[in-house]
Amino acid sequence: MAVVDLLNRCSDNNAICEKSKLSPESLIYISPKPLSEHLSPISCDLTIGAECYRPNVGKKYALDENGIKVKPGVSVVVYTKEHIRTPFNVFGLVTGKGKYIYQGCMVASGKIDPGFDGHLKICFYNGGKSSVILKPNEPFCTVFFIDTAYTLSAPLYASMERTQPMDTAVGKWRAVRIWIKKNWLSLISLPVSIWWFMQLIDKIKEFVIKVI
Repeated sequence: MAVVDLLNRCSDNNAICEKSKLSPESLIYISPKPLSEHLSPISCDLTIGAECYRPNVGKKYALDENGIKVKPGVSVVVYTKEHIRTPFNVFGLVTGKGKYIYQGCMVASGKIDPGFDGHLKICFYNGGKSSVILKPNEPFCTVFFIDTAYTLSAPLYASMERTQPMDTAVGKWRAVRIWIKKNWLSLISLPVSIWWFMQLIDKIKEFVIKVI
């Protein structure tokens, strides 16, 4: 097995890639094609797309030019801008960019099976002390591909997109509503607890007055 030379075997022409997907010299479809400064014979950088998924909320959101702020201790799943389709004899590996190391952040490694078709979904975790802003079109992770010794006759699995409903970025009021929805039972019981506490205080006062 050898590392694929992406300068010669990467294309954004879907028709050409489809014709060659069973060939030993098959092409990897990446669209939009990475800029020259992000592409090398060994690997290429992928960028942040227009969508992300927030596990703590359970929904997928659209990203605007302001990006998304990831607070310390919080993770987010980033969708790559690039659409990737691998031929049936190429296997890919994804690693994080080194720039996040000194921020205490981690980009999850991943694999790309032969026949994969879609946008990569990559987990980003902020383990640092400061918030990190992720913006669309910024280089986010690095991918390289390896030729396999065997050519499949079909993809290993059907590429599935998660079906979370799309939403806009979470604002402060929406975050409050989400918190209320999750903690409504506690909010209902809070006034009752306060009433019982006040009754207890009155009983203690009465007891103290009698003793004195």
